[in-house]
Amino acid sequence: MIPRARLVCPALRWRRGSFKSERTKIEQALAAGVGGFILFGGIRAAVTALTSALRDTAARPLLLGSDFERGPGQQIRGLTELPPPAALGYLNDLDATYACGQITGTEARAKILLSRSTTIALVLVVPWSIARIRSGMGKKLRNARVRKEDR
Repeated sequence: MIPRARLVCPALRWRRGSFKSERTKIEQALAAGVGGFILFGGIRAAVTALTSALRDTAARPLLLGSDFERGPGQQIRGLTELPPPAALGYLNDLDATYACGQITGTEARAKILLSRSTTIALVLVVPWSIARIRSGMGKKLRNARVRKEDR
């Protein structure tokens, strides 16, 4: 096991109806001692089976994450998909935002990702495009692209 590997969380992607294409990556990552994985895609039963197998095989706590800013249904079919965070912000309704957070946490915990030996990171991610626009970088980048295309 490589101690620094605990800082790494490789992505596992649902392809062609399964996670089978990720088998080699999973074996190598667990052997290296990674700290967890980030899951993209799948159906509820397959994600539940995968997370259970990861926990059993690792025999240590893992950090499991996923891109859930629009709810668990954004990545996992059969779970709830929610409005994007920008839409919730536009509504300026704290009760609606809180309800979305409750749904996300409850479904992640109860249905797929959490157990006694697993931790999940539910992190609000500000899309780079929004950060660029708010910082003024969006306009600078658009202007740079136009200039490059004009050449």
